[in-house]
Amino acid sequence: MTDEGERGGCARWLVLAALVGCTDAGSLEDTNAGGSTTATSGGETTVDASDDSTDTGQSEPTCSAEDDDMVCVEAGPFRMGCNMELDANCSATEFPYHEVELDRFAIDVQEVTVAAYRACVEAGACSEPDPCNWARPDADDHPINCVDWEQAQAYCAWVGKRLPTEAEWEKAARGTDERTYPWGEDEPDCTRAVIVSDEGEGCGGGGTHPVGSRPAGASPYGALDMIGNVEEWVSDWFDSAAYAESSGVNPQGPEQGSHRIVRGGTWRSSDPRTTRAAWRWGNVPAVRYEAGGFRCAKSLGS
Repeated sequence: MTDEGERGGCARWLVLAALVGCTDAGSLEDTNAGGSTTATSGGETTVDASDDSTDTGQSEPTCSAEDDDMVCVEAGPFRMGCNMELDANCSATEFPYHEVELDRFAIDVQEVTVAAYRACVEAGACSEPDPCNWARPDADDHPINCVDWEQAQAYCAWVGKRLPTEAEWEKAARGTDERTYPWGEDEPDCTRAVIVSDEGEGCGGGGTHPVGSRPAGASPYGALDMIGNVEEWVSDWFDSAAYAESSGVNPQGPEQGSHRIVRGGTWRSSDPRTTRAAWRWGNVPAVRYEAGGFRCAKSLGS
């Protein structure tokens, strides 16, 4: 494991109108164009599967979140880990490929932004991050980065949420049809994710992009930037053998450890292993780095 870390309201409504399916009704080195989403009456969304890579192969979520900046993930099983039948980039920490049962939950559509985190700092509930995006005058709609695990946890608590578990994060990213990427099986590129391209890091921009800027990369539930931009802290401790010991029902991960799990590729991702929904690794909880951020989740009951 290469520790790259040691090297260094309402989400935008136009995106949500097209993507959010929940309504008010009812370290190794961090490493096309598909279907579109169409808003329908009542705020529900459908996915226009204009090619095989965007065909979800599953029904839309029927749960409802109280917050319009979150998407719902229905209770039920999904397969977690590396699916060798589809994925040639499996890592040893992603085995065994196993079934997990989760209660219903909601997860943020987008990564937490600089502007959102600043509100927490101004309220006295969060500490300032390292400069990074925080110090950029043009980055309010970019993901907050250079925050450690405790800072991420504190922000989520302040907004009445929590960090997602590793299992919740993966289900929100890949759904229940065993796909490799949030959007399907097509290889990642800059139409779907902010990663390394022929133009350089961050799709040629050299850093993060505004959150939600790659709607073609949406997950089956409408979550954005699950791959690319920044990788994300989740609640679990890292253990390379955790899957072999998983309870299979609402797993919370090991009781203790030295590293916390981070998920999703980043704007520095060039290694194809790190841009898959199954990719997992651990980082020191106190580390703050340019490629690291987070999003929040909340329980909705069984």
